[in-house]
Amino acid sequence: MPAFIPDSSAMPAEYASLLQTVAEAMPEYFSGAGAGKLSFAPSAPDQFAVSFSGTETVISAGSRPAFLRALGCAMAGRETAGKLRFTTLGVMLDCSRNRVYTVDFIKSILLKTALTGFNLLMLYTEDVYELPGEPAFGYMRGRYTAEEIREIDRYAKRLGIEVTACIQTLGHLEHLFTHYQYSGIRDTAGILLAEEDATYSLIEKMIRFQAENLSSRQIHIGMDETHGLGRGRFLDIHGYEPQKEIYLRHLTKVCAICRKYGLTPAIWSDMLLRFEDPGTIRAALPPDLKLYCWNYSATDEKTYEDILGRHGQFQRETAMASAVYTYNTFCWFAEKTEAALPPCIRACENKGVRELLITVWGDAGAFCNFDSALAGLVYASNAACGEEDAGLASALFHTICGEEYPLFRKASALHRIIRKNIIPVPGLLWQDPLQGGIYSYCFSKYGDIMRIYLRDLKEVHRDLSGRTLSPSLRQIFSVIDLLLHGIFFREKLLKAYAERRQELLLEIRGRDIPAYLEKITAFDRCFRREWMRSAKPFGLEIIQRRNAGLAARVEETALRLDEFFSGKRSRIEELDEALRASAVPDFHPAPPVFSSCLEIY
Repeated sequence: MPAFIPDSSAMPAEYASLLQTVAEAMPEYFSGAGAGKLSFAPSAPDQFAVSFSGTETVISAGSRPAFLRALGCAMAGRETAGKLRFTTLGVMLDCSRNRVYTVDFIKSILLKTALTGFNLLMLYTEDVYELPGEPAFGYMRGRYTAEEIREIDRYAKRLGIEVTACIQTLGHLEHLFTHYQYSGIRDTAGILLAEEDATYSLIEKMIRFQAENLSSRQIHIGMDETHGLGRGRFLDIHGYEPQKEIYLRHLTKVCAICRKYGLTPAIWSDMLLRFEDPGTIRAALPPDLKLYCWNYSATDEKTYEDILGRHGQFQRETAMASAVYTYNTFCWFAEKTEAALPPCIRACENKGVRELLITVWGDAGAFCNFDSALAGLVYASNAACGEEDAGLASALFHTICGEEYPLFRKASALHRIIRKNIIPVPGLLWQDPLQGGIYSYCFSKYGDIMRIYLRDLKEVHRDLSGRTLSPSLRQIFSVIDLLLHGIFFREKLLKAYAERRQELLLEIRGRDIPAYLEKITAFDRCFRREWMRSAKPFGLEIIQRRNAGLAARVEETALRLDEFFSGKRSRIEELDEALRASAVPDFHPAPPVFSSCLEIY
């Protein structure tokens, strides 16, 4: 590990201040008998370089994010030279799908992402912030106080990072409507009632909170995926109106509130693209509106270029949002990220887009290991800088996290695409051991694909089981361990029952069920430890309920086997039904993912 004695004599004051903030957080890199001189040289805008000469390290940079990326590379012991291809490289952190990160953990994220070249943090907060006079808003959700938001903002400014709010002012407010206090402003599930005074009163409180507690004068007001707009209470009150007209009137009103508090609004652009040709609604859009184009899965450059070309017809500032794939996953889905992000970046360059937002979504419960997500963010930052050296990613990740990038990359094989099919890992992990759920669907329809997946995952399991793992990797390993056991348990149980193999059924009861319960407990403990390290306790109960429900069903399987052995029951009905279904040609039982495997976040 290199160590430095900074020479600030030729360093601009703003860079010296950034360096001081990093040194306070990571003093081990700025002390010690063997520390060498760290010097600075100016550079062209957005360019950066690190060079070593004897005991001296020279950093050159032309902007704050370039300086911090160069510093991160120097701390990683890597010579480098490059250019930031985006004026703004941001991270959007999902704080609304159960996991509300603690202030201290967000500070650590700010530090780590700054050292890889990010200069924007967007906090996605649907209802997880305190509003004066609204005690039900974010109740029992881990909502941020005004002081917590201000503390995050203050620390971010010390690292040259802008923190902006990303809220929802039309849709995605399902949690809000679990409180009867807001039933009067509900249109359809998750969507606010447009044209209602009380709706705009609440929205003004939302926007005022962000304006008063964040120094940024930009705000993202959401408004994506509002497909049920105007189809519920709005229809009852006002009659039918085209969604486009309701949406644009609502957008105009919300943007006016933003301007009242000195904020420049931005939205996700998907609904605008759904309405009609962009050129025909351009005049109806507020002139200061910024558009965030999002696509997280396309793997070809042309798709991105086409959608950005359509945005050009709006004649509004446009940013691009991609993702490190962390939603519905237990760890970073590297294969999908690595397929989608590079063509997205090339298309942005071709179309002159200068802001790239890397989203870290947490759909279905936010159960993705965050150190794994940071590995994805290191990959994304390198891709955004045109850097393809995996060795640099490994060195940077080890510097900012103290973890081994190759092992996280290896563990990411937990999530796979095989012949364009994504393996539904959460459904398989939390499947009912008696009913089978998604197991029956996967193996009846995609049996050969599942065999490939299990073969490869067993190899990863063997590799990781022979290593001393960090707590983060131990959590991911506990998922792999439980997943493999659950899948093979179901397969063995069906076979033994179908063939009435008494010795196998006894083995399942005496050995496999206790092992199953032990692995559930191991995963639950690992998961809790990592959750409490990073997040407020609210939301953990969802994952604990899933684990407890799985354990209860495994225990029920033991009881049913006991009753079957004793003659109290002559059959196990769920297994009989599954076996009958397997004999029906081309019948693939629909996976009851959200009824018995997963809860809405």
